[in-house]
Amino acid sequence: MLLSEDMEEKHYDDKRERIHVLYASDDHYAEPLGVSIESMLSNCELKVHIYIISQSISKENIERIYKICEHYGQNMTIIDAPDINKLIDRTVDIRRYSLSMFSRFFVATLIPRDVLRIIYLDCDTLINGDISLLWRYDLNGKAIGAANDLRSAFYGKNLGMDSNKTYVNSGVLLIDLQRYRELNYETKLLSALEKYNFLLEFPDNDIICKVLADEITMLPMRFNAISLLFGCVYKELRLMRHPSHMICEEEYDSAVLKPLIVHFTACVLIKYRPWIIGCDHPEAAEWLKYRKQTPWEKEPLKRCGKSRAWVALMCFRKICPRKLLVSLMGVLHAYIKPFYQYFSLKRYKKIFTEQRREVTDMNLVKLLVKLKNNTLLRTALYPYKSIADARLMKGYKTSSDSKKVSSLKDRFSSQRCFIIGNGPSLTLSDVEKLNGQYTFAANAIHSVFSKTSWRPFFYTCIDSAALRMFGSALLDYDIPYVFFDVGGKKHIKKGKRDAENLYFICQHRKYKIYKWGFEQPFISARPDAILSSGTTVTFTAIQLAIYMGFKKIYLLGVDNNYSRKIDSKGVVYEDRGVKSYSDVIFDPGLGVQYVDIATAAYKAAREYADAHDIEILNATRGGALEEFKRVDFDDIITRKEESNE
Repeated sequence: MLLSEDMEEKHYDDKRERIHVLYASDDHYAEPLGVSIESMLSNCELKVHIYIISQSISKENIERIYKICEHYGQNMTIIDAPDINKLIDRTVDIRRYSLSMFSRFFVATLIPRDVLRIIYLDCDTLINGDISLLWRYDLNGKAIGAANDLRSAFYGKNLGMDSNKTYVNSGVLLIDLQRYRELNYETKLLSALEKYNFLLEFPDNDIICKVLADEITMLPMRFNAISLLFGCVYKELRLMRHPSHMICEEEYDSAVLKPLIVHFTACVLIKYRPWIIGCDHPEAAEWLKYRKQTPWEKEPLKRCGKSRAWVALMCFRKICPRKLLVSLMGVLHAYIKPFYQYFSLKRYKKIFTEQRREVTDMNLVKLLVKLKNNTLLRTALYPYKSIADARLMKGYKTSSDSKKVSSLKDRFSSQRCFIIGNGPSLTLSDVEKLNGQYTFAANAIHSVFSKTSWRPFFYTCIDSAALRMFGSALLDYDIPYVFFDVGGKKHIKKGKRDAENLYFICQHRKYKIYKWGFEQPFISARPDAILSSGTTVTFTAIQLAIYMGFKKIYLLGVDNNYSRKIDSKGVVYEDRGVKSYSDVIFDPGLGVQYVDIATAAYKAAREYADAHDIEILNATRGGALEEFKRVDFDDIITRKEESNE
């Protein structure tokens, strides 16, 4: 199907061989996708049918890509990306990548049954020759063909792969769909995604390597010439990656001098990618040549949107001696990264099983708490933290983010709202009763969206780790108001940071040298300038609700009781008989709560409410929160006279 109503899928009745090619993309990569298609079609004489799995590609960009295919008289089919989060009933960790990368797992069902072979290409590829050379490659009865990614043995070892198996790059795949379907790899890949979610460095690539390890035919490197090959001379490859399966010099020369497919992967030895100003990749000029033949011809190249750490790394690359740089990167890629992944898999390998709440390691928790609150370390960090915090707050007060938040003042004057916590007392039936109500929700509540039509009116997430894992994905849901901490803006995709429903707030807790000293929480009169931290997102929601004019605030599922908590003296407690989160909420079981600070925050909220004619009532079923007057939730929800219009 095509997303644009005025487009029709074209078919040709000739009996010549037809090549089937699959891409998966979101709107952010639409331009590289268009250039890749242009380069492929301009070099191929056979008929090509292009399938694009779209993760919200705009209509404008779909039409641009269609014009490219139309110019060459080729077919194009747009397929809506499946909801991966819904399929595995939890949010998928996409790291720094796009959710669309997992769409290729579903090639067996998304592609018509009469298609028996297909080429998958990442959007950041450039085809320098006839793609039919790859299309006709003999897979020797295997399900897929892929090229060596030149990784150390530890990557495969972490995944449980045999030492004789090669860790491959999944950016270019030749897939035998008939065998892929017969062996039911779609189900196996989805199962592995559910099992290893949040644990893998390269989520999609790792899963493909693990599940399909016995069904991979190795492709020549010229079919997937990754950036590493252009950034290193042959003698540096071993030093840079310490690969478990090294390629010969002849294959290296073929990939660099006569690449069929150039894959613009990220590489510290190469500055940026060709759609970014300042790219120094040897094949960047060729990419720009094809770009001039596309509808993006007159648009300016993008500016570097990398983090400060990446920019600093590029500067370090300039001043660091070449051999030292290659050696350091080799240690990082070959040992440090896979060791970190090994630690994650080893310690948390059972998190996503039924016994995940029983997996604990209090020694690790206590160690992390001691390090985080060590007086010597805090003294060393104090100057940096103080200056950084002051700059953040000063900058926020005069920013457009602050102005946007200020527009919400008293917008819901005299209304009532519900602030939903993720405590163990929360049930799905209670959530469904709140349809049509003004509701605040937070953090992992989105894990229930596949089970109910209810959606919160306000969504709050202030935890940097949570924003990194699923912040961008939250913006795909139909939620009128979404509040993220401004410190986590770097984790949100650039194309989504300006979303109309997204509000960045500045929450601050003064950094103190004394390890258990904390600033007394308070209700901020100016959430458009700063919000007080109470170490609980519920307190953030209370401040926002008051600022927006709500006069009656009900708390539901706010148990304020945790299996792991730290008291005012820094003692860490664990009570396995206590549940921290609702059964309907995804819980990795790794959180530790500063319960005394949270309790002080709730006390501050009650005192402020009493002084300003605001009611904050606790409708939670049970729990340990006693700072607010308790009321019966079922009684409240049936009062039609108080319902929001």
